[in-house]
Order: sequence, then C-alpha cells, then structure tokens
Amino acid sequence: MTATNVEPGRIDKEAYKRALPALKTRLRELQQLLREKRMAVVVMFNGVRMSGWEDSIKHLTEALDPRGFVVHSTHAINEEEERHQWLWRFWIRLPAREKLTLFGNTWYTRALRERMSGAQSPAEWERTLEEIADTEEMLARNQTVIVKFWLDLSRKELKKRLRDAEEEHGGFYTVKKDDWREYDQYERYQETAREMIESTSSSHAPWHVIPATDDRYRRIRIFEILTAAIEEAAEKGRIEPSARPERHAPPVILKNVKTLADVDLSQTISEEDYEDHKVALQARLRKLQQIVIEQEKHAVVVVYEGWDAAGKGGNIRRLTATLDPQYYDVVPISKPTPEEKSHHYLWRFWKEIPKRSHMTIFDRSWYGRVLVERIEGFCTEEEWRRAYGEINSFEQQLVRANVLLVKFWLHVSEDEQLRRFQARDLDPHKRHKMNEEDWRNRGKWAEYEQAVNDMVARTSTADAPWTIIGGKCKRPARVRAMQTVIEALEKAVGKKKG
Repeated sequence: MTATNVEPGRIDKEAYKRALPALKTRLRELQQLLREKRMAVVVMFNGVRMSGWEDSIKHLTEALDPRGFVVHSTHAINEEEERHQWLWRFWIRLPAREKLTLFGNTWYTRALRERMSGAQSPAEWERTLEEIADTEEMLARNQTVIVKFWLDLSRKELKKRLRDAEEEHGGFYTVKKDDWREYDQYERYQETAREMIESTSSSHAPWHVIPATDDRYRRIRIFEILTAAIEEAAEKGRIEPSARPERHAPPVILKNVKTLADVDLSQTISEEDYEDHKVALQARLRKLQQIVIEQEKHAVVVVYEGWDAAGKGGNIRRLTATLDPQYYDVVPISKPTPEEKSHHYLWRFWKEIPKRSHMTIFDRSWYGRVLVERIEGFCTEEEWRRAYGEINSFEQQLVRANVLLVKFWLHVSEDEQLRRFQARDLDPHKRHKMNEEDWRNRGKWAEYEQAVNDMVARTSTADAPWTIIGGKCKRPARVRAMQTVIEALEKAVGKKKG
C-alpha cells in the first residue's frame, strides 16, 4: 500500500531487545504527562486481523499503568448497537481527559466492511468518511491526541498467516470466514482502504501505515510513533486541527427564521376546547408511537429549550401522558458532572440518544453550549462559536440515521417570567423550583435573548428546524407542541389510521 507515512523495514532481535524496554518506560511516563496536560489519547488499529493489531495492543498494555487506559477490541455488533446511530457505540467509549483508549475495532473497521459488502453506495461511503472526519476534528479540538495505525500485509504474507493459524490449533488466532474473505478480496480491500486513508488523514489525526510482516519492527514503530505523538501534543499544549475541504453536503440552514420578537404571545384557548384537543392529540400520539415501535425504523428525539418558568415540565407531561413508558425516556439536563466535564461536551448527550423504536425527550440539551455556557463564560468565545457547526453536524448525523428530531423553544415575555417567579415563591409546592441563580439570570435577559436568536438562526436546518412556541398561555403551547410532534411523526411513518 502506498500512503502517507508508510515505511519499509525490519529490526534484528538484539536491536529489538535493546530498544523496547526504554520505549515501554517512556510510554508509562507519558501517562503522567497526560494527567498534567489534561489530554486524552485515542489509538486506533486497523488492517486485516492477521496483521497483528491484537498483538500490538497486548504489548502496549503491558507497558501502561492499567489505571489509565481501557481497551475496546473487536466484536460483532450487538442488537443494542445495531439499533443506534452507527457512531454511537464509539462515542460512548471515548476516553475522558487524562485517559488513553485503544480501539481494536474502530469506526474505520465498520465503514470498510460495509463498503466492501456493498451495503454502502459511493455517496453513502463519502458521507461516512465525512462523519468520521467531523468526529475526529471535534475530538482534536477537545484536546484528544488521535493516532491511527494501518498495519499492512502483503497478500502472500496474509495467506501464509492464515494457513499457519489453521494448522496451529489453540494458537493466538482462530481463523474465521471473514479472514479468508478479506484474502479473497485482497486487491479491492487494499484499494478501498487506500481511498479511506487518503480521505481521512490530517495533521490532527494522521494515518501511519506500518509494514506488519516483521513483528518486532511493527511493535517498535508503534511505540515510537505513539510516544512521539503524545510528546509533541504535550509540548505544544494545544491541538490545532488543520483546515478541511468544503463539506460534501453541509446542513441546509433555513433563511428568514423568526426571532423572539416575532413570536405571538397573545394566543389563548378555552379550557373546554383545550381538554378536547388534548385528549384527541394524546390518543393520536399513542397510536403513532405504536407504529414507530412496530416499524423499528426510527428513533425520536424531542428537545425542549426555553426560559426558566416557560412551562417545559408541564408541556413534557402532557406530551408523554399516554405514551408507553417502556419506549420513552425523559432526560433532564443540569450542570455537567466532573466526569462529563472531562469529555467532549456532546459525549453526555450521545449516551442518551435512543435506539430505533424509542423516544428520548431532553429537558434542556446540547444547546447549553451556545446559551448558558456562552453567557456565563463556562467556555471560550472560540468554543461556543465553533459549537454551531458541531451541533449541526451532530444533528445531521442523527437525521441520516433515521432519528426524527424535533426542537422547541418555549417563549414568554420578561414580565410574564417575573409573574411566574413570584407565584412560585408564594406556592410551597413550587418554591423548590426556584433558586438564586434563576433570579440572577433575569438580569442577563437581553444577553440570553441575543444568544437564543443566534442559536435559532444558525442551527435551524431543513432537517432539524426550530419551533418557537409562545407560552404566555400554557394551554395553546401544549397543544402546539403535541401537534408539531404528531406532524413530524406522520411525515416519517405515514398517516396510518387506527
């Protein structure tokens, strides 16, 4: 294979014995440096299984402090993983800062197998590589060192290893049908891998193609490359991703979206009409949920954002009142925990993304990055400005995976919020909802209003538009939310009656 950073070579036994101990010691020392620099490391091994990546992981882990790393090795995709967006199984296993993760089954493994099997068209293959590149850029900006190895074997050497493994019963490798399939498709496999490597190699996530015929040489080069990558990142103190070409199909940002000043807050509905609407809408929601469950094609994500006291909780209760609780979750989002802070900010939301047939309702969401974190200074201006694109990419990946995404902003006036705050203070059953921070945030109303308008303008896309609901009167707001979810579900699954 001809690719960037490929190098031929062998190493004799004596030189190997001299070099390996020092490299192991240095790698273990670098684990402490990771803690000091608050960086994470992702190491990905790729290539045919007989190329030796399992052996490579084994030798690396022998050198590392076991408290500072985790290994995620190859296994067949289980039912839970198959029913999620395809990157979900990797996102939930990404390391926290100060940790190192070794992947023996990577997003490239999955992508390459699907392309080789014909499960992906050329356009789908291109989008998959784009999603990988987006993910790696996000991780690099979150101070994650990414090191990608392709362990290269000739067709002749692969055949030899397969035959040797079949003859050596009970040895390190058990030969599987997939191993021989990779051999039979060797030329096409190599060509597809070359295309993948050339499309996804970058300064912040480079590929290293290592000839894997000589095991000693392979091990030494992996240690050398990994230690050098960590040392370089630690010395710079910051990872700066390289510029990327224009995206193949970026999300389509909607034009002329409403601002909060455009929202009609005068809508009302009588209690009798509200009850009639509510009963009919809740019944329709339950029937549509059953269709989603039976079809097993879609997952549903509903995002609620809005002012404090705008009525999110009551709105969610009416939306879920008749739904089967086995198939939905409500996820309230509060301040991130120390563990969540040590990951990319999207990590804690990826964990909650539902599998097909299920619904997750977020009471606040990833949009905190461009709202409270922006206003309160919990992230830098560079970080929250970058987040618009990251969020659009994240949501586009979900929509491509048949995740139905509905986003609400519940709006009330500043005066109405004050009235509700005062009413809560006087009600012993609602007083617990109030705290000093709620009152303090009112003093930044204008800043938050600008942040909301920016958020809606920059993240209202054709596939994931915002619906802004006037919530001065809670009854029409609840009806509007249910109607919006119903319309989205009917568009996705068909307007089936019954």
